[in-house]
Amino acid sequence: MTTPLVDRAPPPEAEAAGGRIEVTIRGPAMPRARAWQMLGDTDWMNRQISGSSVEEPSISVQSDGMPSIIGHLSGPAGLKMPFEEVWTSWASGQYFRQVRDIRSPLLRRTDYHAQLHSVGDLVEPEITLQLTVGTGLKSIISMLQVRPIRRKWQRILDELAEGRTPVRTLPEAARVAMSRWEGLAEPGLVSLFRELLLTASPTELRRLRGFSLADQWGRPRAEVLDAMLHGVEAGVLELYWSVRCTRCLGQVAASTSLSELADHENCPACRIGFQTDLGSNVEVLFSPHPALIPRVDEQFCTLYPVASPDLLGVFTLAPGQELWQTIDLPAGQWKLGSGGDQSDLVLVSGVGADSVDWQPGMTGSRAVAAGAVQLRLRNDASGRRRIYLISSNADDRIPASYMTSHPGFRERMSHQVLAPDLRISVRSVVLLFTDLSGSTAMYEELGDAKAFAVVRDHFVILKQATAESGGAVVKTIGDAVMASFHDVPDAMRCALRMQAEFNAWAAALDLDTPPQLKVGFHVGSVLAVHTDASGLDYFGGSVNLAARAESAAKGGQIVWTQQVQDDPRIPKLVSDSGHIVEVMERELKGLKGATRLYRVCS
Repeated sequence: MTTPLVDRAPPPEAEAAGGRIEVTIRGPAMPRARAWQMLGDTDWMNRQISGSSVEEPSISVQSDGMPSIIGHLSGPAGLKMPFEEVWTSWASGQYFRQVRDIRSPLLRRTDYHAQLHSVGDLVEPEITLQLTVGTGLKSIISMLQVRPIRRKWQRILDELAEGRTPVRTLPEAARVAMSRWEGLAEPGLVSLFRELLLTASPTELRRLRGFSLADQWGRPRAEVLDAMLHGVEAGVLELYWSVRCTRCLGQVAASTSLSELADHENCPACRIGFQTDLGSNVEVLFSPHPALIPRVDEQFCTLYPVASPDLLGVFTLAPGQELWQTIDLPAGQWKLGSGGDQSDLVLVSGVGADSVDWQPGMTGSRAVAAGAVQLRLRNDASGRRRIYLISSNADDRIPASYMTSHPGFRERMSHQVLAPDLRISVRSVVLLFTDLSGSTAMYEELGDAKAFAVVRDHFVILKQATAESGGAVVKTIGDAVMASFHDVPDAMRCALRMQAEFNAWAAALDLDTPPQLKVGFHVGSVLAVHTDASGLDYFGGSVNLAARAESAAKGGQIVWTQQVQDDPRIPKLVSDSGHIVEVMERELKGLKGATRLYRVCS
């Protein structure tokens, strides 16, 4: 049996002095996802009743060590009311409680509590709002504020049950930009984005995930991503780089330019610092262009549930409190912990136990069943403790390393480079090098001018093969190409395609000694930097090893490293292509001892 946290929790702090007003609204039955999308977004709900919103949010550490959000709420007649968030708890799709202490003669505290009550396959949403007001102001505020709140929120719930969706009007500039977009991308996709811009809540629009939208619409991810890049080109969308905390996944920094990213960030909520890594903690997000719909950056994981899609639950426990909470845990990996510098317990959801008994300091992993899992959470500390249930499933996120290797990004946004003095690591980037074997003989046979034209034409073949395989050419060096890929199989498919298409083209040159192509590649971590020659470029030991793999190849061969071979998809991919893999040992420049390499011959 689920016991909601809010039913068992003592008041977050001593009761604020003043009168208390309470209003409860219950809506008709409706789909759970639709109800949660609105009731889990207090910023949107507040805007519907009063136009107020959170302004200038920041993190403050309370007396018991609990990090909390402070800022201002816009009140009547534009009055700014300072607030401190003293209690935040939610279970995704079930309930959400948010308590704020207000420093204002009118309002002392707000206590927002939304619950979804199951009714068969649907839910009936219920909102309870308690307001603690200044002494002697109860009747006035009840008349001026509570009655309009009740009426407007009831209307929202009734409209949600009817399936009615709020519709905004786009400015003329947006309609013109949408027309430009239709000329660049597939009109059907542009139509889906137009509907999204008209009906989605501001919170949804602030962080558009391309892969999530593709999955939602049943369209290929690459197709949707390319359409969104065309949307940036048309002036409808804006691409930005979101730096996420490595613990709570909250946004700690954001920029529309790679050059403005710092190589180190801090999360004030978790009180930790970490290195910026394009592969693991920088996500590519989109939003409407600010000239069309202004975007407000939110930088904290606990502001409200809909703004934190990677958090399945945030549970605040009072000292000595114990909570039993049943939560629907989809298949995948999840982290359960109290943030900061404390270790997490990893839950692997699929087949396993249907309950987890958690206490501070637990580490390791537990196999749990996919579906309803009961969490038993305990706080043995002298102060409050906040416990997070965080998704470790990154499949729907677009890492920056993927985008910087995407051909469409390279073509349209080559101005997006890192600052000249910045070094940001990138994990698991695949780097591929090519070179021509026999080019000296070709120059002697054809002369410099004709041979140079042949080299230029072969670049066209290699660049096309790279783009069609999902990679990007970083630069050319003499007769050589350096390309990057996000996924290892994409690099292997590209290498095989390069050899096949190059061989067919070279045979048609009718030379006595036609050139041959050498290809080598490796996967590993690198440094992403800016250079005047190439824009975004990569440096480090992994780059050198990829180049050494290419140098170990002979004409017509593809050579790769053990790290590539360790990808379980590679052996089958090569076998299905009809090639036989040979293992070889080579002494590589700058490396001690023999290095194991793998090769196929064309």
